[in-house]
Amino acid sequence: MKLSREFRIFLFIAAAVAILIFGIGVLQGRSIFARSFQVHAYYADVDNLTAGSKVMVNGLQVGQVLSLDYDVDQRQVKVVFDIVKDIRVPDDSQALIADLDFFGSKCIKLALGRSPQAVENGGRLIGGLQSGMLDRLGGKVDPLTARIDSVLVDLQVIARAIRQTVQDSANRTNRIVRNVEATTAELSQLTRQFGQTARRVEALTTELHGLVAGVRQSGQVERILGNTARLTDSLSATTSRANRVLDAARTSTEELKTILYKVNQGEGTLSQALNSRQLYDNLDRTTRNLDSLVVDLKKRPWRYVSFSVFGRRHRD
Repeated sequence: MKLSREFRIFLFIAAAVAILIFGIGVLQGRSIFARSFQVHAYYADVDNLTAGSKVMVNGLQVGQVLSLDYDVDQRQVKVVFDIVKDIRVPDDSQALIADLDFFGSKCIKLALGRSPQAVENGGRLIGGLQSGMLDRLGGKVDPLTARIDSVLVDLQVIARAIRQTVQDSANRTNRIVRNVEATTAELSQLTRQFGQTARRVEALTTELHGLVAGVRQSGQVERILGNTARLTDSLSATTSRANRVLDAARTSTEELKTILYKVNQGEGTLSQALNSRQLYDNLDRTTRNLDSLVVDLKKRPWRYVSFSVFGRRHRD
């Protein structure tokens, strides 16, 4: 039987549409041959949920989101999704919008209830939002953030202490360096002075060596030693004579004491001379005359000494 051209075109278009529908279902994760039923739920916020998002039960995909429409009467978003008929869903179950991965993809997770009555096709489930992974992670991160802030504060304190310590060490190091430089300069100056002193000592040593050599050659050392020996002998003899003189002086002192004792007692001519009033008056008169003579000698010395520069004689 020969098919017409128009019929062949119709079959081709139908096959293409079927393949397209099958491909779209496969890409969306639906099984074309699996039986399913539809349910819906209302949400105040769908949190970026889109058509084609997965419906999960215990991590297993059991359906997908079919449509999202805003219901004016309910003032909420009505989400319609299908579920394979092999899954029994109690009518008190919840359809929670949750995170699918870390990239922000959303899905509906069915929290199955305990009701003995299963939801039927076109039934309604309780809608809600499940705390996302980032929210749960944030609840755990907040205490960690507080600890990190505390650690950062401690690190700042430690850093300031280290900075202050390093600055103090740098200041002490600079002072030490300046002291070392000053000490080095003083040591350099002292070394120069020591070098000059050493050269002077060396020159003086050379001169002393020359002097000693000259003394040795001239025989002055022997003469000095001989003179020293003679001087020692002379000092010994002088000491002996001095001892004898001291003995004689001691004897004379004793004798003088005896004479003075006798004078005090009025014995002898000397005692008479010392104790005689007439002798005292004569000596006093003689002293006054002598004073008059000295005064006259000072006033008119030419009366007693005759001299002239030009050969003339002075007249009174």
